[in-house]
Amino acid sequence: MMASDKAGVVIPLFNKEATIGRAVASVLSQSYADLSLVVVDDGSTDAGPDWVEQSADPRVRLIRTPNNGPGAARNVGMRALGTTWVGLLDADDEWSEGFLERTMTKAVHTPPGVCAVFTQYSVPDLSLRTGNVAEGVVEDYYAALLDHGIAMMSSSVLLRRDHILSLGGFVEGRRYAENAEIWFRLACSGKFYFIPEDLSVRHLDAPNRCSPAADFSERIQGIEAVLNTYEHYRQAQLIPPEIKESAAHFMDTLKVYLALQMISSGKRWDGMYKLLTEVRPGRYTWRQYLRCLTQALVPHS
Repeated sequence: MMASDKAGVVIPLFNKEATIGRAVASVLSQSYADLSLVVVDDGSTDAGPDWVEQSADPRVRLIRTPNNGPGAARNVGMRALGTTWVGLLDADDEWSEGFLERTMTKAVHTPPGVCAVFTQYSVPDLSLRTGNVAEGVVEDYYAALLDHGIAMMSSSVLLRRDHILSLGGFVEGRRYAENAEIWFRLACSGKFYFIPEDLSVRHLDAPNRCSPAADFSERIQGIEAVLNTYEHYRQAQLIPPEIKESAAHFMDTLKVYLALQMISSGKRWDGMYKLLTEVRPGRYTWRQYLRCLTQALVPHS
């Protein structure tokens, strides 16, 4: 096997003592065994990093950093690897045994313009509704997301390492929506390849998820960062024509969600102003728009 076919894996870790063992085990049990795993401790205060450090598997490496959010931890891990492709996994999620086999097999044979290979994922005790999208290059990611529920998740994706790093990597210092921000930049600079198989498991019941969004301020700041990036790309005409319309619709859904978070956090009139002046009610936003407007006009005690 060529050196360029070695798979890199990054797990950001913050106080996940209860689940990091499961995540690491799912990586080390991959049928695609030629891999290097970097676990980046994001300033944990529990015993999770010590558990990783005691691993006897030579493919595992621990890097300790001050707390700066999952995006910064992923960037550290990606820069520490020398692989062409890098898979991301949150410390509370896990991969199916064939995740790397399927994604790496496709990745090493994809056209140069493909910067991400992603799969469907499952959530225990939750039925995810997705449309019938065939395997292959996704020409319009946001249309697939809005119309078919096909979403790229930080534990179900393999990224071309030099491509994402050339964009500056993940936004740092954020703990909410940092994935949506980099997915947008990637969608504007490359193509995604989709594999319609559940090869990753997302555990929503895990304590202290990587991006808990425990307070409204983190949610608001995270969504605003995505919208600011979108606005910069729009004004600079950096959005490819094939995703321009669908990306605008997706950003409208984020604006409604942002207004709802503002209203729910007590910024009632700010949220209502944003809703009425910045959101285009349409096919993808009508239901959320009316819900948000109702909550603003008839606030719950």
